[in-house]
Amino acid sequence: MKTKEAIVINKEGFKVEYVIVELVQKEQDADQTSIEGEFYEVPLYYTLKEGESLIYDDIATALNMLKPRWDGKKWIEKATKKEIEASRPKVEEQQFQFSEAMINDGIAIQLQQLSIQNEELRQRLKKLEEALSSR
Repeated sequence: MKTKEAIVINKEGFKVEYVIVELVQKEQDADQTSIEGEFYEVPLYYTLKEGESLIYDDIATALNMLKPRWDGKKWIEKATKKEIEASRPKVEEQQFQFSEAMINDGIAIQLQQLSIQNEELRQRLKKLEEALSSR
């Protein structure tokens, strides 16, 4: 099965749907003359309505627009700046609530790390004192 991507547009040129189109080879006509190489374009899971047509050009551009319109040569964004802004996901400020236990656990971990560092410093100091006293 041969397929390709397309955008369905209405009679005003606005994107209606993204579809996969199956290319079905036409069969021989009644008088057996071969029309090899010609295909019917059949959108999968979509029936074209009156006034709709398929566009195969620059699919990625149309899919990245909010209100794409085909002008016959290229896709044009017809959404307003306000509509585009409104369509973007909102990043809400996240508020973190720390329980007293979480804070205490964090403090306890930091105190433990400081205690270990303090002990290491004491051992180094003791070694230095021993080295100086043996001179």
